[in-house]
Amino acid sequence: DGDIFALARKFGKKIAGAEKHFVGGAKIQNVTTYRCDKRTYDYFLKRNFTESEYLELVNLFQLRKARLGQNYVVFMPMFDFDNQEVGWVSRNMGEEGTRYLNKRGSSARYFYGEWLVPEWCERLAIVEGPFDLYRTYLAGFGAIASLGFAQPNLRLARLVKARPSLRKIRLFFDSDAKKELIER
Repeated sequence: DGDIFALARKFGKKIAGAEKHFVGGAKIQNVTTYRCDKRTYDYFLKRNFTESEYLELVNLFQLRKARLGQNYVVFMPMFDFDNQEVGWVSRNMGEEGTRYLNKRGSSARYFYGEWLVPEWCERLAIVEGPFDLYRTYLAGFGAIASLGFAQPNLRLARLVKARPSLRKIRLFFDSDAKKELIER
């Protein structure tokens, strides 16, 4: 009750490959993850995502749930342009504490969501974080998330090399992120 399969049945959505990503616990980079459950589902609803948007995001971004210390988090694996898992980032589902927990060094080298950028892409938006990316994706725009501003030249060079058809890249950041970017 409340697991991803029950939600899929309730909302009439078949989740391709759900058994691969959500059955039981999976250990990724020394963190045991679990299939998304009612807690994760409620967290997305509280953030104004619809049921069908939630199911689409869980499937596409392979979202999971994990417990890090005393916190339950939305666990977001990161993949490179070749769909190889390169790290992860997690979002605290609680009201207290740091929003993003245990962000790995992979965020300094990779963009979150880069594996979804098609080779023929000509225009791309770079947004600040995963939930900005989810909203942009659901609105129908190609985007990736920066997850901060470490090594921007390296990451942009990788992006242009992997997707040579890119002609325009636009940055869309919150006011706090703009300030950090200007300071760097």
